[in-house]
Amino acid sequence: MDTVLKEYEKVAKRQKLTADSTADAIDTLIAELSNVRNEIQTAAANSDLPMQDAVQSPEGKTSRLSAARNIIAQSSLSNRVKALASQASEAHKELTSTVAKYAKVLDKKFKNVDLDTVWDPHALDNKERVLNNTILQHFIREGRFEFVDMFAREAGITAAAAMEGEPADESVNMDLEASEYGPFEMILSGDATEKEKKVLKHMSVDEIQAMKEKFTEMYRILGEMRQKNLSPALIWCQQNRGNLDSSLEFTLDKQQFIQLLQEDRSMALNYAKQKFPYFAKSNLKEIQRMMCSFLYVRNLDKSPYADFLSPSALADLERKFTSEYCTLLGLPTESPLYASVTIGTAALPTIIKMSSIMKDKSGLEWTQAGELPVEIPLHPRYRFHSVFACPVSKEMATEENPPMMMECGHVICKESLNRLCKNNTATRFKCPYCPQESIASAAIRVYF
Repeated sequence: MDTVLKEYEKVAKRQKLTADSTADAIDTLIAELSNVRNEIQTAAANSDLPMQDAVQSPEGKTSRLSAARNIIAQSSLSNRVKALASQASEAHKELTSTVAKYAKVLDKKFKNVDLDTVWDPHALDNKERVLNNTILQHFIREGRFEFVDMFAREAGITAAAAMEGEPADESVNMDLEASEYGPFEMILSGDATEKEKKVLKHMSVDEIQAMKEKFTEMYRILGEMRQKNLSPALIWCQQNRGNLDSSLEFTLDKQQFIQLLQEDRSMALNYAKQKFPYFAKSNLKEIQRMMCSFLYVRNLDKSPYADFLSPSALADLERKFTSEYCTLLGLPTESPLYASVTIGTAALPTIIKMSSIMKDKSGLEWTQAGELPVEIPLHPRYRFHSVFACPVSKEMATEENPPMMMECGHVICKESLNRLCKNNTATRFKCPYCPQESIASAAIRVYF
């Protein structure tokens, strides 16, 4: 997929360059047309004929037309229009060429791929409710509130929730989050209990409205942050201080201090005296750096504290705020639907290749339910739970077969440990990865 990603980045870069150059060309053309129009109007106003005659008499019309032609000819407007049009056309040709190359890479990567052979068309049978709820929550989380009511109405979610008539059980969500498998995996595998299946119920009207209000507030605060107004975010942090990671509030105060430092040093100093004592115990070194930045306030961008002016600081702060806001609501930072689609797309080439190999080799089947015979590489941001694969048995650690660390420091699963010691915890055995000997009773469990 690296080749596909590189070509996509080229397309994205070329599209931005084309859009910027085309916009600049259009702005330049509009400016020149406006200048010529103003010159024509000025020439008409300075004509020897009275304005009434210049507008109505044949002589006046001829005079104005002649003046306009002269102005246009002198400005070389026609040549400029052609040049700008040619410039925009060439830019779009380059974009078209880049997109065509990207299309060829995609065709080569997914050549002769029949997706019907690598997916289960019945995977979501009888699971319309959880799918509808996932899509609905995605729209709410992404701030696409205009789609929420429309989708709920068209999917019949509101009516179905009213017919069910049972209030949401908050303990269900807590139990599901604490379980070994995620709620989505349990639902799809059919392993959910009756209590857990309550999560399949459609969201009620009140639940939809409550979730919309929470995310409306989040996007309102984010909108203020993009305008460099951090006050709403700081107020929210102070109201929820006991339930948040304190680093968010400190980072907001730090950004506010930096903004004030560039505007008014005395205001920045007063702000620091008011806010930073609360964080002195946990962030003393960073506070000391901010206080030293007063010495370089006139050339902060060329000082040892230039990182305070990082162009990505505000964007990073927005992501951190979004993460903390969602965590407080008991939700993941990213939409589960977005994460599922992203992971599935990244895994698709591996699954296609595996499917073709298993199809070509007769008699080769995979019967382990819920598992794949190959490793699916995932980006670290999508590894939501740490896992351990035993280097001896190549099996994933489970609650019944946990990872165990021997005296030498090497880690293997409990079943492999028992096989090495022949189920005798007092028997000494050699570590499979180093010369040191160990006994099973001295091994300790490792928690990831």
